[in-house]
Amino acid sequence: MSEQPEASTGALQVNGPTLVGLLYLATYFTAVSAPMGVVLAYVWRRQPVPEWQRSQFTYLIRTFWMGLGGYALFAAATLAAIAAFETPYGTMPDAVQAVGFVVFGGGLLALTVLLLVRCALVIVNAQQRVPMRDARSWWV
Repeated sequence: MSEQPEASTGALQVNGPTLVGLLYLATYFTAVSAPMGVVLAYVWRRQPVPEWQRSQFTYLIRTFWMGLGGYALFAAATLAAIAAFETPYGTMPDAVQAVGFVVFGGGLLALTVLLLVRCALVIVNAQQRVPMRDARSWWV
């Protein structure tokens, strides 16, 4: 694919950043579309595209790595907590399980909401053809 799609289909304009953002959102249902999206973002960012798209591709690439790193960190922390609180009787105390559920569950929820908001911002800005305010930010 040498060119990115840029066709108008009714209310939603299908352009590169919009497509990658939709692939990221589809990951919560398919689990395989985000790697395809980040590859497209890397390829399309290197092509001659308007600056507004280049900033959005940079933002999307950072979003991918933020999500991958964040989910990997939570998975490692969860496994470490399980290993650390292993008792001779086989299970963690109920209080530790409750605190772990709140802390790790809340953290995962916050990370997921952050990633969803970042994807939504890219799609909205891509429809308006405006660059991301701070493409290198790790926040919104």
